[in-house]
Amino acid sequence: MRTYIAATDIGFGDAIICLPVISAIIDKCPNVYLVARSFRQSGIAERIKGIKGEIAESELKLEEGDRYINLRDHPLQLNYVWGSPEFESFFGPTKIEKIVEAIAKDFGFEVDYSHLPKLEHTIRKDLSNCIAFVPGTDLFHKHWPHSYWMSVYKELRKAEQEVIVLGRPAESPAVQRLLNEGLKWIETPSIADSIDVISSCRAVLAIDTGLMHVAVTQGIPTFALLHPAYYHMRSANNCFNLTGSHCDPDCCRDLTPPAGFMAASNLQVKHKFNRRECTLPLAQNCMAKIKPEDVIELMKKQNVFSLSV
Repeated sequence: MRTYIAATDIGFGDAIICLPVISAIIDKCPNVYLVARSFRQSGIAERIKGIKGEIAESELKLEEGDRYINLRDHPLQLNYVWGSPEFESFFGPTKIEKIVEAIAKDFGFEVDYSHLPKLEHTIRKDLSNCIAFVPGTDLFHKHWPHSYWMSVYKELRKAEQEVIVLGRPAESPAVQRLLNEGLKWIETPSIADSIDVISSCRAVLAIDTGLMHVAVTQGIPTFALLHPAYYHMRSANNCFNLTGSHCDPDCCRDLTPPAGFMAASNLQVKHKFNRRECTLPLAQNCMAKIKPEDVIELMKKQNVFSLSV
């Protein structure tokens, strides 16, 4: 008899956000296995305490007595796009944690986001004084302007703070641009490597992506640069949320979900919104509302600029 758990969506961050649910299931159910919905979730299970293993969704075959808890197979997922006006009209303005809590409760599990279960990790002492930048993800509407990253970087360097960049330059222009400017890149070939690096840093400045959620989970001071939909925010005391403005209609990016996006199973990475970058001037870019000076001031308040901490 096995219990299988699948996250709300296919991304790395989706699985990390669902960790409190996974932990609650491990506490109550026998032989729990994570269902990896895509290659982006492959390898997470080895860092989740108490889980028995991992299986790709395409290879899942249930036997008699097995239980499959598919967090996407729920009306809040199948009938609505989170953050849309239709969703907020039904559920009200909320945070993603509250949505996952509601879904988990309907599956019979109480979830508490005030106590986040940490991922198992190995500390890298060589990174203990580093500030990690995480600039890239699949969805360009979440990106922060390159010049803004550089402004924060220059201020940190003036304070003699070491800065590293995380991500995949071959897949992310945002990462590559920072490397072209001479910033130090730490390669993380596996999810396990990423978790170890994030868990070792003094602080993390990141857009809304999986590594940002890892930092929140691991208790690392996290400065989160978020697209304005309120539900993206995390409630942990170590997470400092900064939000952009709503997209200008003239940016011409289609954020309408493609066919198949709402399916409960057989999700695919291609089922994401339009990935084109905003072509509007910086002053009209939705994420440009978050000014580098605001980030710098917030970091100073949290002693990130202090070498004595």
